[in-house]
Amino acid sequence: MDPVTAIGLVSGILTFVPFGTKLVKGTIKIREALDGTLDENRTRQEVAQEMKRLSARLLPPDDTKLVAEEKSLCLLAKECSSIPTTADP
Repeated sequence: MDPVTAIGLVSGILTFVPFGTKLVKGTIKIREALDGTLDENRTRQEVAQEMKRLSARLLPPDDTKLVAEEKSLCLLAKECSSIPTTADP
């Protein structure tokens, strides 16, 4: 085997080992989780659910009397409330 090929092979192995290790560790974390959800993902889900809850309070029953900035805020609140979360039925 020529030196250039050997260096390329070693480089590929050195790149694969950390990736494989990270993949195995992630798999173990998912397997050990009671509900199959990683803590990082659970936190993101909680933030999304809280945003939906808070945005629902920004939606007025009658938006005809709102100024442009308030209508924009209401539109943003509607978009937040439409974000799907895993806790949605």
